[in-house]
Amino acid sequence: MNKDTSRAGCRTSRMPGDEKLEEMIAIALVFALMTAWIFIMGSRIAGPDEEMRYDIAEWFYQHSSGLPCGYDPGLLNSTWGFSYAYYPYLAYMIGGLFMKLVSVFTTSPLALLRAARMASCLFITIGAYFTIRTGKELFGRRKGMLYACLIIFMPAYHYLGTYVNVDSLALMAVSVIVYAWARTLQDGWTWKNCMILAAGMGICMLSYYNAYGWVLFSFFFFVLSILFCHEGTRKERITFLLKRGIAVAAVTLAICGWFFIHNAVIYHGDILGRNISSYYSEIYAAKGFKPSDHFTPQGAGWSLWHFITYQDPGWAHNWLIDSLLSFFGVFGIFNVYMPEAVSKIYFFITWIGMLGMLFTLRSFAWRRRKVTVSREVTQTADLRQTRIVRTVERENKYRPEGIFNLCMIGAVVISFLIFFDYAYTVDIQSQGRYFEPAVYGVMYFAVYGYMTLMTKLKAGDRVKDWFCRLLSLAWVMMAVFNFFLVIVPYYA
Repeated sequence: MNKDTSRAGCRTSRMPGDEKLEEMIAIALVFALMTAWIFIMGSRIAGPDEEMRYDIAEWFYQHSSGLPCGYDPGLLNSTWGFSYAYYPYLAYMIGGLFMKLVSVFTTSPLALLRAARMASCLFITIGAYFTIRTGKELFGRRKGMLYACLIIFMPAYHYLGTYVNVDSLALMAVSVIVYAWARTLQDGWTWKNCMILAAGMGICMLSYYNAYGWVLFSFFFFVLSILFCHEGTRKERITFLLKRGIAVAAVTLAICGWFFIHNAVIYHGDILGRNISSYYSEIYAAKGFKPSDHFTPQGAGWSLWHFITYQDPGWAHNWLIDSLLSFFGVFGIFNVYMPEAVSKIYFFITWIGMLGMLFTLRSFAWRRRKVTVSREVTQTADLRQTRIVRTVERENKYRPEGIFNLCMIGAVVISFLIFFDYAYTVDIQSQGRYFEPAVYGVMYFAVYGYMTLMTKLKAGDRVKDWFCRLLSLAWVMMAVFNFFLVIVPYYA
């Protein structure tokens, strides 16, 4: 791995005071920015469908027992004909709990709304903590802090912590999953790492389906890393896999199984609630808002090229560019934009780093290689020639880092494909929040790519450390400026 040797293998040692302070300041600043954002917004709708999402949190606030039903007349939206009670609602349950706590002091509607929003703030703050820990596991201190800052100080990351939604819970869950992956590169699949992974996957299943790709590739990473990289005979590896795998699956199901069993019982086997939601929406939605009335690129017979290059009159760019730029930050009900130049700075800084991965494609190789360099000397009567011979042999050993990188890129790609499929077949939206869970992989490859580029340029460790410091600081300052120059003026 591209890991700082000064920190490698030192997890159990006492963290230096300045490093601990640095982490605490970063987490506190993330929390402070989101909390201030929540309080300046007042009672205005702060995100897509927040009213409908808040209805579910309010249901949990008003009821001390039971679970909501998607077709409850009190929850069905009169315009769209469905409710968010069909889908996983752990985030709203916790929001309802926050509302109950606040109601001890006041039942002001605005105070209760802010309480429900603070649940999202909590999820993102916890995600920030695990992201910092993951960065240190993968890269060491300076590079690891850069990785963390690129994620936790991205405006879109803060935005998802300021209104009632399940995206924030998904980001928290994925941060736990990636932390488990990262720990495994050093420790293997210890019981602790297995339980961290199970907790992350269980919570992820109760968040948003657009993050489910991380659960899928957690399965691949778990199985492949044990079968090919764990020590022991083939029989011992399979036995280890079954024992740990059954435990991981049991804990995961213990966390999330109740919801899917509930849905299966009341929605006739529709565990995700998507089909029953569409069914009732077709019945109860207002004219023009029924699923059959929706325009979709697939229904219109558009080619994929036509779709990604389509520019709606309300968009600044075509679907693809608008989606990629909004991945870094578009706010409100997707009507509050950063200056276009700022969005492009975020975009280019990230993608230049990712392009650096082209210089280290070997990092995706999961078979170890043995490189032998030798000299061949050819002697004739008149001439002596020397030739350097480089021989590459694949060893019968496997690299967990290569499997890690392949699963990382797989999770990123599938996150985008889920969003792409939804926009093409269901609802044409250019909202980058739908593939926000991919941010952990995107920024991992950005940092890895930058370090690879600097190695190619013969930069030393000191230069790399200063690069990480300066880019981290710049990224944090951009987030602070975004809050004061974009968010505050809009809601003031």
